[in-house]
Amino acid sequence: MPVRTIVCFGDSIVEGEGDCQGRDGWVGRLREKLVQQKPSRGHGDDTSESWRVFNLGIGGDTSRDLHYRIGEMVLRKPEIIILGCGDNDVVLHTQPDSSRVPKISHVRSDRAWNDILDICHRQSNKVLVLGGIENGISRPAMEAKIKEVSQKVSQIGEGVEMLLSINLEANKHFSHDIYPNAAGYEEYFKQVYAKLEDLSWLE
Repeated sequence: MPVRTIVCFGDSIVEGEGDCQGRDGWVGRLREKLVQQKPSRGHGDDTSESWRVFNLGIGGDTSRDLHYRIGEMVLRKPEIIILGCGDNDVVLHTQPDSSRVPKISHVRSDRAWNDILDICHRQSNKVLVLGGIENGISRPAMEAKIKEVSQKVSQIGEGVEMLLSINLEANKHFSHDIYPNAAGYEEYFKQVYAKLEDLSWLE
């Protein structure tokens, strides 16, 4: 039976950090949904091996880290790539002199994103880039980063799409300020799944 493969590649939100149900965050819920309800085209009702969904999320990863380990994604030969990263590029870290600087410089982040998007696009014509979580809290640096990535995506053309934001409620979908809780990951999954359906990539 032919197997259709999705690789989800990114940081802690892809990894599923904070999911108290232990269901692998939104990626695990996507896997469950596809195995249960989305048989590969032309293969009847046996869905046990028709979809493979890999979670290649690692907490704390910046775009530079993803660029370094992008071979992990390529080796799996995905039909669909879902790429989620960006928060850690703009998180400020305190230096020994008490100054606060991003974990990765803007120049390095820009170069890494260019290479990541190029490699993903050469690997697959179904690449979905996820923007940040929208929960009513203003984060200017992250919003600027999403805008930059969105512009890069728009320049690539057909085959690379972007879901600009995932809309979650601050007082309902988070266990604390950073990571979604189980309900948050359920809602995150629903919005990603709806986008994939809208793009007709699951047919």
